[in-house]
Amino acid sequence: MKTANLRSIIEIYNKSDDNKLSHSYMKYLGTDVKDIDLQSLKSLLHTLHELDKSLYIKDLNGFYMGYKIPQIGKEFDLLRLTDSTILNIEYKSQTTQKVHKQLLQNQYYLKFLGLPIYSFSYIENENKLYKLDDQNSLIEASFDELIYIIKSQGFSQTFYTEDLNEKFNPSNYLISPFSKTEEFINNEYFLTQRQEELEKNIYTDVEQGINYIILSGDAGSGKTLLTYHIAKKYINDGKNVGLIHCAKLNFGHIKLKNYYHWNIEAIKDWKYLFQTNFPEILIIDEFQRINKQQFLDIVQKYIKPNNITLILSGDGKQIFRKHEGEIFEQFENSEYRNVKKYRLNTKIRTNEKLANFIRIMLSLDKKNSLQVNNENIDIVYFNTVEEANSYIEAKKDNYKYISYTPSLYNNNKYADLAKYNPNNIGNAHEVIGQEFENVIVILGEQFYYEGNKLRDRALEGIPYATGKMFFQQITRAINKLEVVVVNNFEVFNKLIEIFD
Repeated sequence: MKTANLRSIIEIYNKSDDNKLSHSYMKYLGTDVKDIDLQSLKSLLHTLHELDKSLYIKDLNGFYMGYKIPQIGKEFDLLRLTDSTILNIEYKSQTTQKVHKQLLQNQYYLKFLGLPIYSFSYIENENKLYKLDDQNSLIEASFDELIYIIKSQGFSQTFYTEDLNEKFNPSNYLISPFSKTEEFINNEYFLTQRQEELEKNIYTDVEQGINYIILSGDAGSGKTLLTYHIAKKYINDGKNVGLIHCAKLNFGHIKLKNYYHWNIEAIKDWKYLFQTNFPEILIIDEFQRINKQQFLDIVQKYIKPNNITLILSGDGKQIFRKHEGEIFEQFENSEYRNVKKYRLNTKIRTNEKLANFIRIMLSLDKKNSLQVNNENIDIVYFNTVEEANSYIEAKKDNYKYISYTPSLYNNNKYADLAKYNPNNIGNAHEVIGQEFENVIVILGEQFYYEGNKLRDRALEGIPYATGKMFFQQITRAINKLEVVVVNNFEVFNKLIEIFD
């Protein structure tokens, strides 16, 4: 995205009778700004110029227009960065209740840049300017104050004109209720527009007595955050909420349970939720993994007789055995009545280039249609698992190692060696629902390509599908992924060729 001079933008807008020219110029800048926003900007500049004729063209250089933060799509109408300050201006044609919330959100996202923030909202039909005070209350601001900041930025500082994406690290503001539990409890985050939309729909469904509410989404779509956000909302409202996690509880679950007194149980202990007061709302997380009999017991013995609202959150792709996914498929096939279904489609947690690499690795046919580079991907090769394990141990300061799930009864070198690796954050089952900044995994001789599709054979003595575990491992990465290929030079060559 290129920076622009605001006076130049408005002169182009004025010359463009049918708006085609201004639209083409927006495309040239790498943005998409609506006509109504350009009209508001025109009105703002007119007001500023009427107040101060010495607001020169050079003072209006260096603005990013309509910049969106990668992955989450948070948009800023106007943004200008220097080496010591940030100026953000939002504009609207008329007053809305969203002005205050928008400025709070902007302040939240911009604070990670570590510079003083000056953020304003201009309302065209009032011809007024607003800002946040020291207590984050919305107050009217003077145009003279904005003029002073615009001039001071241009007078003594250098504008940032490089790739703005380099300034925003998604891991700063994409929190997890498990890895950043305190921030989650303290509401130090914002939902995306799509998450907010589904949140409102689900609240309405609960009020209207819908029996089953399904929330699905791929890995990295923000499904887990929304699920636990909804649980927190009802808990804070005084509702009795029960949560069943269809895997082993992680450290975040345990913290929510022990420190914040949430009613959470692993699927094997689900009956404890019904020993005293029955929950008014029951949430089953990762419900694609629940077996049919467990689900029927919960529904027939507790949900139906006690009119409990059931919210099911899951991803049909995240399964390890054949029997898993049955209940998910039954809801997909409309075998239950009085059901509302919602889906989060957009990945917000995973770096786009990383997500594309994973798609291509699983299906080489997608290479020509997806953009990928090796900036966030590392691929190395070793002949033995022992060598790979030693290499992974040395990466403990930068990467989290996710291993294959071992058998309770049989030995397997891929799973067993990982138990003693200090860099092992957990196996495929233990990390369900969690994300990590940088992830390292092993791809062994069990994998092969057939018709450009990555296929797998069973790990000896392991009852879980190798490919499903591998998919779980690689989709836990937010920013970087390192694949350690072991004794499989054919697949190693195929992976390297992805970047040709």
